Amino acid sequence: ISFNTQNVVVIQQPNVFSPASSISQREDIGFVVTGSRSLATVGNTSANINIADSDAELNQTIRYVEVPIEAKYRITKSKKIRSYVIGGFSSLFLQGNDIVLISDVVGRNDLGSANNLNDVNFSGNIGLDFDYQLSEKLFLNVNPMFKMHLNTFSRNSNDYQPYFVGVYSGIT
Repeated sequence: ISFNTQNVVVIQQPNVFSPASSISQREDIGFVVTGSRSLATVGNTSANINIADSDAELNQTIRYVEVPIEAKYRITKSKKIRSYVIGGFSSLFLQGNDIVLISDVVGRNDLGSANNLNDVNFSGNIGLDFDYQLSEKLFLNVNPMFKMHLNTFSRNSNDYQPYFVGVYSGIT
């Protein structure tokens, strides 16, 4: 899973607190990523700051191992085309969590990771499954699915509820 956030502000100034508290930023990074273009906190006071780049991009990549449990109900009786309704849920186990800054000014930098992702979360799954018979024992399969993630974040999600629409295909 990959998310891109555009129009990110980069500040190259020491001792500046980043309001992006859901990012565990690497200690060797010499800049701060923020959403504010005018103010940041220096010590305990607010001050105007110099912006190094106001058109940067954050790319967050999250990798999961998914273990689905689903049930299929056949809705057509045709011999050539079989169709099913699928429903169920999946357990997702976090395997990777990376945040990269892409900026024309400071270049491409590995910032660190999100610190608000649960190691295990779940999704509700619903979709359709279509099998087209190519021969007696060979079927072409197309499977559009909708998956709503239920507890992806431990905190600071800003009411963001991720969902995914995918189309899986293959030969059976």
